[in-house]
Amino acid sequence: MMYKWFIRILSKVPGAGPVLSFLFKQKSGAPGCDILDLNLKNQVGLDSGMDDTGDFSKILYGTGVSFSTIGPIHSGNVTKAISRIIANRDYRKRRMVAVTLGSSSYGDNDDNILKEYVRTFSLVYDFADLFFIDFSRRDTDPAIIRSVTSAILETRFTYEEYKPIIISTGKTLEEPEIQSLVDFCRMNGADAVDVWGPQYVKLVHEYSGGRFPVFGHGGIDSPRKAAEFIDNGAAAVILREEIATHGLSYPGKIINYLTINNQNTI
Repeated sequence: MMYKWFIRILSKVPGAGPVLSFLFKQKSGAPGCDILDLNLKNQVGLDSGMDDTGDFSKILYGTGVSFSTIGPIHSGNVTKAISRIIANRDYRKRRMVAVTLGSSSYGDNDDNILKEYVRTFSLVYDFADLFFIDFSRRDTDPAIIRSVTSAILETRFTYEEYKPIIISTGKTLEEPEIQSLVDFCRMNGADAVDVWGPQYVKLVHEYSGGRFPVFGHGGIDSPRKAAEFIDNGAAAVILREEIATHGLSYPGKIINYLTINNQNTI
C-alpha cells in the first residue's frame, strides 16, 4: 500500500509526530468519550491494519485520534509488537495502547485458531490498555466468535488488572446474529461491540436500550457520515482504510466536525 509506505518513511523522521500534532491540532472542546472507564479525549480512533506491530504509533497518534490500534497481532508478530510497545514506553505514558487480536491460522481447525487467540492475548495483556477481538476481516462462523470470545474472557479472569475487551464484527452478520452476539457479550462479560455501518450501530443501541456500549466503523467517507454513527448511538467511530484514502489530516477533520456538531446540539 503506497500510503503505508509513506507513513513508514515519515516515522523515521525525527520529531515528525509532534510536528503532525501541531499541524493537525483540533479545535478546543472536542466531545470527549468517557466509556469503559477510559477517558478518551475524543470520539475518533484508528483501527489496526495501518500499524501491524506498533512501528508507526507516534505518527498515527499525531493525527489527533484518541487511540491508534496496533495489529492485528497474532503468533507471527506478537514478539515484535511487544518489543515496539516497550521501546515506546515513555510515549505510551501520554497515549492509550489499543491492540487488535487476530489469527494467522486461517484455514486451520477451530481448536488451533482458539489456542492462537488465547496465547497471543496472554502474551500481550500486560502491555496494552484496550483490546479488540477482530472477526470482521473475513467470514466467520458465529460459533467460532463465541468460542474464542469465551476463552479470552475466561483468561482475563486470571489477571488482577481489568482491561476492556471489544468484539469487532463485519457486515456479513445478519440482524438476528448481531442481536444474539450482543446477548452473548452482555451475559459473558465482553465490554462492548464494534459493528459495521450506522444501521447496525442503531440496531445494537436500540436493542440494548442504550445500556451496552457500541463502536462503529465502515464507509466513513465524510465527517457527516461519522456524525451519523454518533447520532445513531455510537460511543466512538473507528477509521480503517479511510486514513489511506483521505490522508493523515482526515481524523482531525472528523474530530472538528463532531466538536461543532456536539456544540450545536447542546
